[in-house]
Formats: sequence, C-alpha cells, structure tokens
Amino acid sequence: PTALAALVREAFDAHYGEVGLVPWRGREAVARLQITAACFGGKAVAGIAMHLAVTGLRSGMPDNTMVRVTTPAGEHIKLENWPLADDAGATVRVAVAQTQLQHCVQGASGLEDGAALELRLEPNRRGPSHGPFKGLAFAVHDAATGDQCGYVQNADMDRVRAPSTSIVAGTAIRGDGGWLIEAPAPAPRHVVVPADWTYEGKVEEVKSKNDSLWAEQRMWIRACTETDYDIGYKNPYLFEDDGEGGLIGTVDISTTKVAERGGRKKGVAGGHVGMEVDPVVAED
Repeated sequence: PTALAALVREAFDAHYGEVGLVPWRGREAVARLQITAACFGGKAVAGIAMHLAVTGLRSGMPDNTMVRVTTPAGEHIKLENWPLADDAGATVRVAVAQTQLQHCVQGASGLEDGAALELRLEPNRRGPSHGPFKGLAFAVHDAATGDQCGYVQNADMDRVRAPSTSIVAGTAIRGDGGWLIEAPAPAPRHVVVPADWTYEGKVEEVKSKNDSLWAEQRMWIRACTETDYDIGYKNPYLFEDDGEGGLIGTVDISTTKVAERGGRKKGVAGGHVGMEVDPVVAED
C-alpha cells in the first residue's frame, strides 16, 4: 500500500489539470485518492480503471465507496485524522509573469540571479474567476527595494505556498525563458501510508426496500463477481488466484437493501439520510 500510494501521488502530480472522474476537486483530492487506492489494492484499482477505460460504463457504478484502516494497536483512523506527509523545506520554481507591465518593468529590470523576492497577496480583477484565490493575485516584489517585478500566473497559484496575510519569501532564478521565483511549496496535501496498517475497501450498491438493480448496475456487479461473465474484452485485474485452484474477485462489491424510517427514501450526495440497514434483507 505504501508504494501504491506513492504511485498515485506521482500520477496525480503528472496529470493534474487533465480530465478526471473523481468527485473531489483541487489538489486536495490526492489524499483521498491515495487512501482509496491503499484500501482497495493495486489489482482492484487497475481492474476498475481498465473497465472504465475500455467500456466507458460510468453509469451503474455503486453508490458508496467505503474504506477502513486499522493500526497494529487496533485503532481505526478517520479520514480527517489521517497523518499528512512532511514536506518541510520543499520548494518549487514557477515563472514570474507580466514583467512587461508598466508598474513591473523597473523592478524586473533590476533583478539579479539569487536576489531575495517576496510573494504578496493583492486584489486583482484579472485573478482567478473561482476558487480560494478568486479576484486575487500573487504579486512578486524585490525584497530589497520593494519594487514589483511581476506576478505568479493564475495557473501556478496552487503550486506555491499562498501568501495569505503574510509575505512568503522567495529567490529569483534566471531561466532560459525569463525570470523564475523559487518559493516554498504548498503545505503537504498527500498522506502517509504506513506498511504495517491493515487496509480494507469495498463498494456498495444501496437499494430501498422495494427497489431493484437496473441493467448497468447488474453489469458492474457481474463483471466483478462472475468469472464466466462476458465483458467483451480480457481484464486480468478483476480476478486473482484464490490459492485453491480457482479465482476470486479483487473488488469487494455487494448490494444492501435498507429499511426506511418514515416510509420513504431520502437520497443525498455521499449517502442516504433517514435510513437504517435491515439485517433481514441485507445482501452481502
């Protein structure tokens, strides 16, 4: 699980900003992706990803993704309490943009390689149109003179430590295409995945008492549970040797029916409200 989490982080950093299917937005999503991958295991993740890529069948995927982690001491770790990795001292280099603007020309022309710079948070109508930095800009100033030299590009704002109400120190670096600022990286967003923890993951299709599975839902469940089900291509990751000469699914997938309090089902994003599992009709 530790190596798998590291691979997820590498892939996330390499492809951030491209098309994705996860419901979590922003770079904070990497922690949830790492946890999910660690709990399901490499084969299950690969099997699901391959099935999505080949079939394009997003419809019918189960409602709930559930993970559980247990330490050697028997403690269950909540997602919000998961330890973040320590990136103390990590830096990144991003371009100093807009150096040609009238109020930046003087500061930019006086820059020297290795000069001390400052990142300052300033209102700017040309800043991002949404997100935590909406209407703001990271202005780059010469620390010695106070002159403004340029800006961090909107696309790079989440790659550096946000100035917030304080000033972030950086260093001027002369690059082939212009000036760069080397500044502290953002606070860590990826998590520690210890090798000695126990990781469990399953997906669950939740149905009301009188509801039944529809076609795409049955297709997903059968693809992950029936070795002789024809999915139209060969997926080597959905099943593995059970140690007894047979095959066992790598994805823990099942359905559960619920008993409804108040007589009706109330569905909300991320789960169901006003429901309890009826042990008589639960199917595992």
